[in-house]
Amino acid sequence: MLKEKIFEYAFSTVNDELLDIFKLNHLQVVEEYFSNKTTYRVYSDKDIDKYFNSYNITFVKRDINNVNWLDEWKKFLKPGLLCEKIAYKNDIAVDFDKLDTIYINPSLAFGTGSHPTTHIAASLMEDICKNRIVFDVGTGSGILSILAEKLGATKVYACDIDKNTIYNIKKNIRNNNCKKIDVYVGSIDINYFKIKCDIIVANILFDTLIYLWQYILNILPEYIILSGFYRQDHVDFLNNIKLDNYKIDRLFCKDSWWGIRFCRLL
Repeated sequence: MLKEKIFEYAFSTVNDELLDIFKLNHLQVVEEYFSNKTTYRVYSDKDIDKYFNSYNITFVKRDINNVNWLDEWKKFLKPGLLCEKIAYKNDIAVDFDKLDTIYINPSLAFGTGSHPTTHIAASLMEDICKNRIVFDVGTGSGILSILAEKLGATKVYACDIDKNTIYNIKKNIRNNNCKKIDVYVGSIDINYFKIKCDIIVANILFDTLIYLWQYILNILPEYIILSGFYRQDHVDFLNNIKLDNYKIDRLFCKDSWWGIRFCRLL
């Protein structure tokens, strides 16, 4: 049951600083994507208006009582194709004839399967994961890690800086009978020198991708897949990084969102 008073905050833009504040206060962000529009929601038993006001972010606040909001937002999730070979669902009863299916219970973690950036990352992964080691940075619900194993990866490493999501990630891994995925709390800026992999995939915010780029280069994977660029963000990203030993192998766009796959030069 919910506490007696709960506030729902809905907003359409977010930045890394605000996300960090939410995490410090143990507040989880729910990302929804319907009718080509992204909406973020945060639920809190305290008034958190000041956090939004400090970054001039417009929000809609609702005082909700006696609502099981976890079930409330889940009912809007729709199953579908994650990539050409594999579907996703958030309801165990849904069945896709002749298609391998990933079942995800997001439990307030990023990665329901419905967002274009997830589809973009999945499409860029689809033809290269077989017989390779994959590292999923900012794994969220674990959906891309699970996808990597189903696509034939020999080993998958997954990390997320939010320790509150790890239980759910591991539950999703078990629900999909995956055996090759290792999960840890943290990012790659601390552990990059320990990591050996063929593919790095990161479906996270634009600013974070810029910050992590040099660490990703230091790992020197064969492929780098980045998703999370809105509209022209990918152009700004490319103008702010050095490719070093990499070239752009593929660009993918869906609903104004972009992803990039880089390939290491031989």
